[in-house]
Amino acid sequence: MKELLKKVIDGEVESIDITMTPICEIEDLLKSNFGAEDLELMGDETNGWQVDFWYYFELPEGRFMLSGSLHYGNFKFSKVKE
Repeated sequence: MKELLKKVIDGEVESIDITMTPICEIEDLLKSNFGAEDLELMGDETNGWQVDFWYYFELPEGRFMLSGSLHYGNFKFSKVKE
C-alpha cells in the first residue's frame, strides 16, 4: 500500500482505490513514511447503518483526502485540488 500512496503523493496518479483497511493503518503509513500531520475529520455521514467519511491529511506535498464507506469500503486516496 505504501507504494500506491506514494504514487498519489508524487503526482504520478490523481487517485487510488484502496481495499478496506483499518484507517489507523493508513494514517500510520502516512505519518511514518510521508510526514503527514494528524488527520482532520472534515465530515462523516451516517444513516443508521453506514458511515461515509472524508479525512484530510497535510503533507509537505500538499493536502490529501482519504474517503470511503465503513460499510461498503470503496476507500479512495487523492490529492485535494486547491
